[in-house]
Amino acid sequence: MSAPTLESSPAATATTLWYTRCPVPTAFGLALQLGWIEAEFARDPDIDIRALQTSADPKVHQSHFSHTQENSFRQGGNLPAVWARANGSDTRVIGLSWIRGPYTALTLPGSGIRTAADLKGRRLLIVRRPNEEIDFVYAMTLRTYEAALASAGLTLADVQLVEHRVERSYVSDRVQPGGNRDYVDFRQGKKGGAAAALVTRLIRGEVDVIPSASVGSLKLVELLGLQVVFDEASLDRSSVNNGKPETFAVSARLAAERPDLVARVLARALQAVEWAANNPADAVRFVARELGASEQQIVEAYGDTLQASLEIDLAPANVEGLRQVQDFLHRHRLIARAFDIDAWIDPGPLQAARALLDERRRTPAYRAEVAPRTGQQPSGVAPSQGCSVR
Repeated sequence: MSAPTLESSPAATATTLWYTRCPVPTAFGLALQLGWIEAEFARDPDIDIRALQTSADPKVHQSHFSHTQENSFRQGGNLPAVWARANGSDTRVIGLSWIRGPYTALTLPGSGIRTAADLKGRRLLIVRRPNEEIDFVYAMTLRTYEAALASAGLTLADVQLVEHRVERSYVSDRVQPGGNRDYVDFRQGKKGGAAAALVTRLIRGEVDVIPSASVGSLKLVELLGLQVVFDEASLDRSSVNNGKPETFAVSARLAAERPDLVARVLARALQAVEWAANNPADAVRFVARELGASEQQIVEAYGDTLQASLEIDLAPANVEGLRQVQDFLHRHRLIARAFDIDAWIDPGPLQAARALLDERRRTPAYRAEVAPRTGQQPSGVAPSQGCSVR
């Protein structure tokens, strides 16, 4: 029996490449907004590249979490990526980034909870989605609370976790894309923002603390005056969570059968890192667009770590962080079995992408693309919304 070939689009011989990314700072997201991913394949009539969220099939949308769609790339949170790989999704990690952004525990003013030590005996809200195959928000929140308590010499046994159950799935919570938009907004629930129910329970006195992450945490502080009890960003690099490290993953078969395509996509993401270094103000603006936030909020959330957050590598420290994430999921029985992290990582595409970039740096076109140029405008690609909790 012959080996299966890459899935082709209905239009005959065109190979469809799929992509998705999370609403966090990503080099891939910048490359999309700069129009470079589309431009990369503009002269390849046999390549059709599109966002998962442009499909009419909810199962394709679900691949943002499950990594099941063939010929797909995903840069984003590690929790869905590890969870999916532990449950059989055949992927390879081709790059890692370290997103040192907010993972917070919030409370009302006057609650008497000022530091992590004050959490002892308190009621901490945690969201559960029992019908979701990969409940990454639950895992992210559990990790945030665990880190907060550990910083004060406490454990989860010292607090009461109060579950807030949501029967819907993340995909069913989406806002229907329109026009040429390529994203799904998981911030919006059927009855308002996903954070609204959590804040309501806090105000009603049903819980003492709620979780939030990314710029969503800043918005709750700014708009509602909530107090930050703990922010995992204050800890050193030994503390891991959904974006620490962030994974750049690709379908294993695509990496094996078409390493040239994988290298070209990854090279464009690496080029975006170089562009961001030359255009820091524009990088903040583009990331703000990705996250649906103000530029000031991006500066407050990521500060002088934004550039470092965009870097893509396979540094030993990042690989170790990925191993710790798996240990956390396995320890809490969120995955049934551990797997070989080192075997999951494929360094070949990154090496090929760097070599390709070295060649392109010699060309005037490349130098013009990455040169400092104030006020650049993003392409028509819309911002991504996915693996975050607001």
